[in-house]
Amino acid sequence: MIKCYELAGKNIVRKGVMLKICVGVFVVLGIVGCSGKPPVSMTLKSSDYGVPYVTITALDEVTVKDIRFNRGANCKINSDRSLPAKISFGNRFDVVIACPDKVIEAEIATDKGDYTFTF
Repeated sequence: MIKCYELAGKNIVRKGVMLKICVGVFVVLGIVGCSGKPPVSMTLKSSDYGVPYVTITALDEVTVKDIRFNRGANCKINSDRSLPAKISFGNRFDVVIACPDKVIEAEIATDKGDYTFTF
């Protein structure tokens, strides 16, 4: 016959092992999954005619794969570079935005991860 304290002890051991496994998995995912600082900076500006655009500056060598504004809410972009665009440290390019609403968020996909900027 199994006594209550023996059963409770086994459950505690199992819970302790599971806790250690879960903590280990989260630590590994945290280290691997962290993208850190974005490899680009993004500044929202307005032309003399009131047309919004962003300036993207490389803080590291990076390939910009895609850019979306306002979570893809019917915003079009126009750039002097086609995507994907490889840019070197310190270089920049402008992206003109045709959006029916005020631009409040930009998502940029790069070869070093995806990043969201809010304005």
